[in-house]
Amino acid sequence: MNIHQLLDQLSENFKSFPPSSTKSTMLYDSVKLQRILLGKEAAGVFSDKEHVNKLDTISGKFGSLTSVMHKNPEEGYAEYKLFEQADLHQLEEYDYLYVKQWVLSVEALYYYKIKDFKRAFNLTLECISLCDMMISMGMTTLVLRLIEQNKNLARIYLAGGNLQKSWKFEFEILNYLFNGEQTMLFGMTIREPRIWTSIEYIREGYAYEYVRGLIHSIVNSKQNENDKAAMFYEIFNDLTFVVNTPDRKIIRDWLNLFASYYAEDYLAFLTELTELLQAETTLIYDILKILALIQVKTIIEKSNYLLSEELYSEINHYSETAITAYDYLKPLIYKPEKTAKSHGNQSGILFPESA
Repeated sequence: MNIHQLLDQLSENFKSFPPSSTKSTMLYDSVKLQRILLGKEAAGVFSDKEHVNKLDTISGKFGSLTSVMHKNPEEGYAEYKLFEQADLHQLEEYDYLYVKQWVLSVEALYYYKIKDFKRAFNLTLECISLCDMMISMGMTTLVLRLIEQNKNLARIYLAGGNLQKSWKFEFEILNYLFNGEQTMLFGMTIREPRIWTSIEYIREGYAYEYVRGLIHSIVNSKQNENDKAAMFYEIFNDLTFVVNTPDRKIIRDWLNLFASYYAEDYLAFLTELTELLQAETTLIYDILKILALIQVKTIIEKSNYLLSEELYSEINHYSETAITAYDYLKPLIYKPEKTAKSHGNQSGILFPESA
């Protein structure tokens, strides 16, 4: 078949593609488990419940601080300084260390926003060091936060123009999440095998989320198609992992799909996409369906497909009736020049994507 015939087939098959399922392929709710464990982080070190609640209340202020910082760095920084004066320096010993690692992340975000990348990098390293200390004391769920701080380092490299280093960091993070291996990430505790195995359930769910977020970042970045292809290749090409869960199988299939697209093997891409859409998947993978349909639009335009309006109509109907999650992303299928808002994340203070 040629590209036009495969597009014809895809258009016809939309009528038979099943809708997203609300039934998870995982045997547990990793996000819910993650929230429960994160809510008990401080309890791993501080036994007094009232004490723990106090620290959680103080730490909770960082969510609103981060939101303000993203919109208005100077206003956010002013609020941060008031908080620092009123709360941070009233703390002592391990209380101070626990809250300080959140503080450093917010301060790093400010310098990232004003493009002082060296200062942002150094503050992030300090944050990682404190996370390391708290993990060694028993707060193992902070490993995900340590990983996200490495993600922030990747974004600093990206914003500073060091694309290769940024992509390498992304690969290293994925290789750690899936395999427990890494060579260049910051943080001593993640080099201990017992740490990787101690957070197996939340780490596994987080790995699936991380892949979905990375593909979203690549497809919707402001880079040209050649740079997107290079980014995908550098991050995912050498990533291998044991396919021993249903979700790992799903992730591997979708990675193969996008690899075909970025290799400009559109025949393979359209064939594989049809096969993937024929399988019922849980709604958390709707994001990958939407991103793949954005690529279909590009193929339609490149191949001068004559029945484009009919195919767009089928895509539109499928999007409205079968895709139930990520409603805010659906317009991207038709207006891909707009950039969708970034996903939520475990810590709430990841740096924004940068082209």
